[in-house]
Amino acid sequence: MTSPGRIDPRDPSRLRATEERRARIAERDIKEAVDAAVKRVVEGNITDPRTIQAIVQEELGRYETTASDRYRSWTSDTVQRSVLRAEQLLRASGVRIEAAFGPRPISPQLRDALTLNVQNQIESLTASTKAKVTSALIESMSAGDGAKAAAKRVSEATGMERSRASLIARTETMRAYNQVNEDQFRKHDITSVEWLAAIDERTCDVCGAHHGQRYPIDKHPEVPAHPNCRCILVPVIEGAV
Repeated sequence: MTSPGRIDPRDPSRLRATEERRARIAERDIKEAVDAAVKRVVEGNITDPRTIQAIVQEELGRYETTASDRYRSWTSDTVQRSVLRAEQLLRASGVRIEAAFGPRPISPQLRDALTLNVQNQIESLTASTKAKVTSALIESMSAGDGAKAAAKRVSEATGMERSRASLIARTETMRAYNQVNEDQFRKHDITSVEWLAAIDERTCDVCGAHHGQRYPIDKHPEVPAHPNCRCILVPVIEGAV
């Protein structure tokens, strides 16, 4: 096979900086929504559980709308980057790619699948956060907590949700990248792919074991292999030199 081009072994997708930026924004967004709910409840000295629930629903509802729009924008951006990267990898492997200008189309089915997957993840995250914030605030106001104590109680209750927001941003970026790349490989009759892991101190045993392995394009292990996975697939041209 030919070389798939210059690939940074620590950042094979070239999306590391993008992932990290999106993860920070995702965690910030959900934290701001939670903080807004806490502030309204504490400053209003609201103790009625139904009113607390309504405030949380309102603030997290705003978050869900904002996050959904943001993630859709991120997915669209990743799709275009991925198509261009797939073309680079294919050219480097000896595949003839016709020159094209402007955004590259992908199948409506793939676009819908990526969008719906992210939407479902956001809805699930929002529902979980609403429940935990509501419960923590009801307990806090019943206990007579002050602002700092209430904020701490809610923060401890929602730590997993903040981390999950970051995880979704990273993992769904890589899911879109890999699914679009594979879609492009199939369009150019690629039948085999090679698995490349990001090789650094964070490389896990699962990804390390797949690194450098070749698979039929219809039978490779699922990628991302796990949340926060940074692995990619590259095209293999059998018999090329």
